[in-house]
Order: sequence, then C-alpha cells, then structure tokens
Amino acid sequence: MDAAQKELLDEVLSLPGQAQTALAVLRVLDDPEAAADDVGLRLQADQALSTRAVYIANSSFYGRVSKVAGPAEAAAVIGFDTVRSLAAGVAFGLLDSGNSALPKSYSAHATASAAAASLLAERLHAPVGDAFSIGLLHDLGSALLALRRPEEAAQTREDAARTGLGLEQLELARFGIHHGTLGALFIRSVGPGFHEAHHTGADDARSPSRHRTRSRDTGDLRKP
Repeated sequence: MDAAQKELLDEVLSLPGQAQTALAVLRVLDDPEAAADDVGLRLQADQALSTRAVYIANSSFYGRVSKVAGPAEAAAVIGFDTVRSLAAGVAFGLLDSGNSALPKSYSAHATASAAAASLLAERLHAPVGDAFSIGLLHDLGSALLALRRPEEAAQTREDAARTGLGLEQLELARFGIHHGTLGALFIRSVGPGFHEAHHTGADDARSPSRHRTRSRDTGDLRKP
C-alpha cells in the first residue's frame, strides 16, 4: 500500500462520534464465544441498527411464521455476518438514505443487491449470510469516497458521466486508488468477520474492473 492509499484508508476508517454503539457491536462479534444474546444486548444500544436487524429478520425472505420481536432473536435469524455488515454500514454512515453526500440511491441499491445475492445463494446452495454481506457491501468503496471526499467524489462521477471514461480510471487518476480496492482494504481493516465484497482484490490497486448486479423481489428489504 502506497502513501496515498494509506492516507485515504486512514481517513475513511475515522469513525464519527455517534458510531460508537455500532462499533461495540463489531467488537462483540469478534469474540468467537459470543452468543446471540450478547449481540442482542449491544444491538439494543443502537436503535437504528436494532430496528434494521429486526426488520430484515421479519422480511418475507426468511419466511418466518411468527414475528421476530427483539434484536437477539433477529441476530440469530439473520446470522452474525449479516449483523456485522449492518453494523459497519451504520457505523460509517453507509446505510443512511438521508445522507446527501452518498451517491444517489446508494442505500436502496446496496440493500436490494444484498437481497438479490441472498436469493441467488439460496438457489446455488451457497452460504446465504455471506451472500447478503457481499451484496450489501459490494460497492461500499464508492460510498466511502463520497463520505470522506464528497466534492472530489462528486466531480469524479460527473466527469465519468460527461466523458464516458471509466469511473475506476478517473478515481485512480484523482485518488491514486479506485473504489473497488478501497472497499476491499476497508473490509480487511474493519474485522475478521467481513468478506471482500467487491469485484476486485485489495492487492489489485491499479486495475479497474466492471460490474453489474441485477435484483428481483427485493422491495421489502429496502427500508427502513
């Protein structure tokens, strides 16, 4: 990792003060002995995170007959990897649909992608929790750039739309790193429960790539 990449990673890893409760969730998830009750206690301290976890657990995707009532039960239903993804998203402002700095429709796109990935995983007999995490975080590098370098990130997106040049190519020129690599580096840094959720590895810092994600039947997971 060169100096420019390290500086940007240090910048995106700086947590706002209100994120400490979500960070506490990430810490308890790092404990291999943690149980759903332990995670639930931490979730209760963050109303937004707790509400989102319960909402997802009660979605039609999980097909439960009885409603999930509390965060501990929600953690058991959706799995710790999914809770970790949600906690990181809340901690770093990645799932705040009201954040004007985020790319347009980022939060809805991330949640819909998570649901679509879960549906595909179920059909392919792959781990559903892992797929949800990957879908949720697949484009997080773009959000991180938008949150920490809002003016530059917005200008880069505008330049890509205006010139037809690849977004990754323009990000490399402006930041010394593209959003795929930044997302992978972020995931490696936040904790062991995360998965590299983008189309590129962190060691491929100079190589742009392309991706597309299609979603279906995901409307009930997009909010709150």
